[in-house]
Amino acid sequence: MKVILLVEDNPDDPVKAARAEANNILVEAQEKLKAAEIEANVLKNKKEKELRMVLEKEFQAKLEQQLAQLKQQYMNSLEELSQLKNNLYKNSETQMMDLVFAVARKVIDDQVKASPELVVKMMRKGFEKIAEAKECEVRINPEDYDLALNLKDEIKESLKTAGSVRFTKDDTIDRGGCKIVTEHGEISSEPGKQLDIIM
Repeated sequence: MKVILLVEDNPDDPVKAARAEANNILVEAQEKLKAAEIEANVLKNKKEKELRMVLEKEFQAKLEQQLAQLKQQYMNSLEELSQLKNNLYKNSETQMMDLVFAVARKVIDDQVKASPELVVKMMRKGFEKIAEAKECEVRINPEDYDLALNLKDEIKESLKTAGSVRFTKDDTIDRGGCKIVTEHGEISSEPGKQLDIIM
């Protein structure tokens, strides 16, 4: 909007005319400045909004990427935990079986010490598995040797043989067990060996 001042006194006065023109230019400049400020604010708001949207999209993308990485780490951790659990169960099972058999061996050993007649029972069990033999060597643990000699006649009856029965000390035989050797072969009747077969 252009404001024109009319100069009535002296229309030819160049100073007044210059002042009026300057005033008009100033008013016009102020209006253009206000319009430029408004346009600058609109542009600034528009650019801020666009920048905010770009930043939000970048932030969202980074957040989704980090979330995907965290999810993958979580899944990997679950898989590792599952494998660890399986290994733990597997190792525990093996250790438990070892413990059970160790306890069983200890119980058998204690039972042999408490009930020496178990030696005779184990020999009978071995004799049942062999055919009639002419000669028979019974290998036994040295700690069971005296008991076996005392029960030699009873043991020979269990053997279904008219042949000779010879007892031999053998450190490799478990206490309470025996190994019977005949011309037909040999048979082991040791409680510990039977546990080993089960294992």
